[in-house]
Amino acid sequence: MRAKPKKQPQGSFLYPDLLDQLNPKHSLLKLAKSISWERFEEEFAELYSAHGRLAKPRG
Repeated sequence: MRAKPKKQPQGSFLYPDLLDQLNPKHSLLKLAKSISWERFEEEFAELYSAHGRLAKPRG
């Protein structure tokens, strides 16, 4: 099933944003920021249904 479009997140003073908690100098975070994630979404979009999979029958 495709991911739902992201809405603008509503900030919360109780839960800071995850990226604010991570070390911006960490090599994996730098790598993740350099990847074009939109390209992956476009390439794999045709492999996912917009409605999801039917439920399995009970029994």
